Amino acid sequence: MTTVRIAHAEPWPGKLADGGFCTRGYLVILADDAGHRAVPSWLTGAGDLARLLERAAEPAGQRPAPQNLAVRLLDAARAQVTGVDIEMTDAGATELSPDVAVARVTVAGPAGSRPVTAGLGLGLALAAAAAAPVRLDDRALDRLAVAVPGDDLLTPFLDRVPLIARAQPGGLEAGPA
Repeated sequence: MTTVRIAHAEPWPGKLADGGFCTRGYLVILADDAGHRAVPSWLTGAGDLARLLERAAEPAGQRPAPQNLAVRLLDAARAQVTGVDIEMTDAGATELSPDVAVARVTVAGPAGSRPVTAGLGLGLALAAAAAAPVRLDDRALDRLAVAVPGDDLLTPFLDRVPLIARAQPGGLEAGPA
């Protein structure tokens, strides 16, 4: 397993040419900083993850997401999220998506550590709320990651957003936000 960083959770298409805002999903980027590579994932319902990343500098109790409540409840029970492992459920998958991956959230408390299975987006949001490490299976990382030579971890993946998410209301194509 390799530790990765949740580098982006970008709403797509985001800001529209007419000044409006439309979100059909989120382009989530997991970065392997040591390997100078990243893995994109398209997630619907990742708004909590995006808000957690945007407001990461704020105290956990002030960040508006249900995952923060979960972290505080675990803390009250003297437990904590110690890590989130992303596991592929389809060894031949060519992309990271909720259809082919799950999150194994490790919770440690007075009774020991236990893995709890969650959906990919929820597991990533819990990791962000708890400031817990995210790990991705090495074989999946080697297969799915794209080399990223510079610091821009978003632009190389903008063309990987599904077509349905790129279309603006009325059928016009939206460009990058």
